[in-house]
Amino acid sequence: MSRGAHASQASLMSRLIHWRQDHQQQATESLKRLLQQPASSLLTISVIALALALPTALLTLLLDTRQLVASVNDQASLSIYLPAQLSLPDAIHQLGSVKGISHISAQDAAASLKEFEALTSSHDSLRLLGQNPLPAVITVFPVAYDAASLQALHDQLTEQLPKADVELDLAWLSRLDAALEILRRLFLLLFISMTLAVLLVITNTIRLAIESRRDEIITLKLLGATHGMVRRPFLYMGFWSGLCGGLLGCGLVRLGLLWLNIPVLHLAQMYHTSFSINGPSLLTWILLPSLALLLGVLGAYMAMYRHLKALEPR
Repeated sequence: MSRGAHASQASLMSRLIHWRQDHQQQATESLKRLLQQPASSLLTISVIALALALPTALLTLLLDTRQLVASVNDQASLSIYLPAQLSLPDAIHQLGSVKGISHISAQDAAASLKEFEALTSSHDSLRLLGQNPLPAVITVFPVAYDAASLQALHDQLTEQLPKADVELDLAWLSRLDAALEILRRLFLLLFISMTLAVLLVITNTIRLAIESRRDEIITLKLLGATHGMVRRPFLYMGFWSGLCGGLLGCGLVRLGLLWLNIPVLHLAQMYHTSFSINGPSLLTWILLPSLALLLGVLGAYMAMYRHLKALEPR
C-alpha cells in the first residue's frame, strides 16, 4: 500500500517536473523565434505599445487632474454680503446651525473699505458719499466642493440669511465637470477600441505564424501531440509579444508625458499653481504589461482555436 502511494507520488512529481521543463523550453524557444524575426516582431510589439499607450496616457492625465481640482477647491468659497441692518456677530451666530461649513472668514465694513482703498485709488470719491457703501463680508469655506454640495450649501445660507446676498459661481465647476466627463468617455472609447485592436493584431500575427508552421503542426499531430502541446508555443508567442508591447507602451507614455509636461508647467506658472503631469506610476508599470500579456495570450488562443481544427492530418 505504501509502495503504491510512494510510486504514485513519485509519478506525480515527475509529471510536474516534466510539465515545468516543457513550459520553460517552449517559453525559451518562443522568445528565440521572436528574436530571430526582429523586423516583424518589432512591428507587432510597436503596434501593441502604441495602441495601449494612448488610453494609458489619457488615464494618467485624468488622474493627475485631481491635483489641479484639489488646488482649485482649496480656493473655492461662498461670499455673503451683509445688509446694513444685520450685524456681523449676529450673522456669524446664525451660521452656526448651517451644516457643510468647514470654516469661515469675516470682514467688517471698515475692513472692506480699507481693502478697497488699498486696491484702488478711489478713496477720495468714496469720502464724498459721507458714509461707507461697502458691506461686511463673510467668506464661507465648504466641506465638500462638488457642484451639488455647493448648491445645497448656497440654498441653506440663503434660507438662513434671507436679507443677505449670497454669491456662488458654479460656472467653472460645471465647465470642469463637463470637460472631465468628456475625457472619461474618451478614455473608455479609446480603451475598448485599442483593446480590440491589440486582440486583432495578436490574432493576425499568430495566424501567420500558424500558416508558416503548418507542416510542422501536422507532423506533430501525426506523432500523437495533443492540442495543448501544439498550442503552447503560440500561446507563449502571444505572451512575449504582449509583455514586450506593454513595457514599451509604458516607456512611450513616460516619454510623451515628459514632453507634454514642459508647456503644462509653463501654463501652471502663469496661473500661479504648481500643477504638473506625473509619469506612469509603479502600479501602471505593473498593470499595463499584465493587461498586454493577457491580451496576447487571449489573442493567441483565439487564433489557435479557430485554425487548429483545420490542421488535421489526412
